[in-house]
Amino acid sequence: MKNRAILAGFLSLLVLQFGTAANVQPILTGAGKLLFPESSTPATLSASSGALTVAAGGTNKNVILKPTGSGCVQLFADSPAITLCDSSGQITIAAGGTNQNVALTPSGTGLVSITGTSAAASNTAGILAQVTAGSTRGLRMGLLDSNYAWIQSYDSLPLLLNPAGGNLGVGGASHAFPLDVTGNINTSGVLMVGGTQVVGARQAAITSPTGGTTTDTQARTAINSIILTLRTHGLTN
Repeated sequence: MKNRAILAGFLSLLVLQFGTAANVQPILTGAGKLLFPESSTPATLSASSGALTVAAGGTNKNVILKPTGSGCVQLFADSPAITLCDSSGQITIAAGGTNQNVALTPSGTGLVSITGTSAAASNTAGILAQVTAGSTRGLRMGLLDSNYAWIQSYDSLPLLLNPAGGNLGVGGASHAFPLDVTGNINTSGVLMVGGTQVVGARQAAITSPTGGTTTDTQARTAINSIILTLRTHGLTN
């Protein structure tokens, strides 16, 4: 009887607030379940052990919560636990209370997937994920077809990786240094240490010493070794 009373009250609220679809008269069953028989497999509303269940009927049917205007869908505990809004083409999910997290937790081998439009990094297009703080756009991520994925800091903000410490590895699975790369490194600039250039672009070839009226064999051997070392390290042709 308690469940039936709950459903009757909720039905009254539905009728007062939203009305009912044409020719759909809800049926309250003896099992404490409310049926909306607009089809042979009706949607249901039921209460059990204090829980209220809304279930779509049929196969692959949606459950739709549709506020009007600037209204939002709110899920309550003691205070609004989560708010879902659609404003100016942007869907917003916001936690209520103070210092509350919004967690997406798939099960097993499930993934949290973001699907959007493919495009190169820009201010407007191809953005799959964005992190903002107030009006600052901050961090964006995206994907350009099968060419590459990208991550970009905006609004003139630097992009920090591991600012609180820890090693950053590229390639492989074991990294022992703040920046540890497994494989080759290519740069179009120079290598700086402490703000001073230590390695730049490859220079023209240095000719090995030949000829002369006076020959210093030891000096020539040393010079040829230096030239060979420079070539081995790719610093000269």
